[in-house]
Amino acid sequence: MDFEIEEFFPKFIGKYRYGGDQQVVKDVCDRVLEEIPKGHDEWNDNVAEENLHHYFNISNSSLLRFDERLNDFEDFLLESSTHFFTEILEYDLNESNMLITDCWMNNCSTEHTWQIKHNHNNCMIVGTYFVDFDPKLHAPLDFYRNTYKDTIPSMSQMRQPRIANEGNKYTQEVHQSKPEEGMLFIWSAEMLHGYEAIYNLWKGRRTISMNFLPEIIDNGKYAFRIEPLQHISPTQLNRRKELNHNQ
Repeated sequence: MDFEIEEFFPKFIGKYRYGGDQQVVKDVCDRVLEEIPKGHDEWNDNVAEENLHHYFNISNSSLLRFDERLNDFEDFLLESSTHFFTEILEYDLNESNMLITDCWMNNCSTEHTWQIKHNHNNCMIVGTYFVDFDPKLHAPLDFYRNTYKDTIPSMSQMRQPRIANEGNKYTQEVHQSKPEEGMLFIWSAEMLHGYEAIYNLWKGRRTISMNFLPEIIDNGKYAFRIEPLQHISPTQLNRRKELNHNQ
């Protein structure tokens, strides 16, 4: 049989290795756990998994403002996101800069902690940096293919659901990545991702996640500038906290 496969629209993530002092980042994350207990304004549990805890994951909050020792790490995030945005996605920054609009820490407090399949909004690209990660003990980050059943519920499903990395590159529905400590993943914000409890064999999987936007959005006809929030009132903060707990 004479045939060929023409490929198009591949999915991808960027992997960037931090060349700075990884121990400094670990030390700051240790300080977060020591100083921000359960119930603190900068603490919240995951909407689906009570053993997955987030720190600084609320409007107008950022881990990067918690400790100035993260300044070099922040420069690394900006350099990596600028490269991915301009060189890989081929966007034009219009002589502006990338913004880290949100940055927060995630901590798995027990074994078999999991993260629901999700994507990010209010951003164009997303990053996760692996602070504490043992490939023999901790779950890698999974990326999920959008399938017919996600968009057309009435469509018959002829194949059985597949587990991570099963099938070929045309039929695979879950891609299991290969993280390393000190590595930053960056990807487009619409991509679905999460991880499975079965692969998290021990507590202490810690990551830092962040969202990015360019400072100026300009398509040649319509344009605007993005300015991060500088202040949010305690009333708004408490209301947002209540909404998060009620979700």
